[in-house]
Amino acid sequence: MHDPDFSGRFVVHLTAQISQWFDAGKLAEEDLDRVLTPNAQAVIDAALDTIDWVPLADVESFVEVLAEQLGHGAGLVEWAGRVAEEWASEADIVAILARRDSLVDGAGFAVAELSDLLMRKSRWQFRGSREYFSVSLPGLEDATSDLKALLGALISRLAESRNGRFDDLRFDGIDSGDFRIFGECSVSTPTDASVESRLHRAALIG
Repeated sequence: MHDPDFSGRFVVHLTAQISQWFDAGKLAEEDLDRVLTPNAQAVIDAALDTIDWVPLADVESFVEVLAEQLGHGAGLVEWAGRVAEEWASEADIVAILARRDSLVDGAGFAVAELSDLLMRKSRWQFRGSREYFSVSLPGLEDATSDLKALLGALISRLAESRNGRFDDLRFDGIDSGDFRIFGECSVSTPTDASVESRLHRAALIG
């Protein structure tokens, strides 16, 4: 199983937060040396571009620093929510959410498309219908629970943005097994035959 790389767009938020804490004296050089991989330390020192990609191991070490400062679980979820609020008005996110609302399986579509923004070759796997969906993200089975919690919260919050039609959007596989994001739609989209199920067609082809 491949280890996914993560987009600079995601990672710059992690490194910016860590740098902010370091400049404020909340983190010492010893703290970063203890947790960050050598390559992650180089990423902190470099000017990371949003189009760059960063290996899983380095991203996990960034998230470990965040978890130690924010608290595991709820603290990471809250931080992800703030990033989602910032991203929700960006043009490509808005476009994904607009397409979400025009597809019978739009909820799963949004989660899958958002995962592609965050991970290179995320290789998502879709199951579901217009009422229910589940999107698995292979390659994260052995990732840290902190990274999966942060990633799940960020994708979920983004997918719910701008009046997403969900009764219950959750993620599981944090501790072990397949990592997936799943939910139920509270309002079914029209069943007009002209509205094509893009994800269902992709699942059949794949």
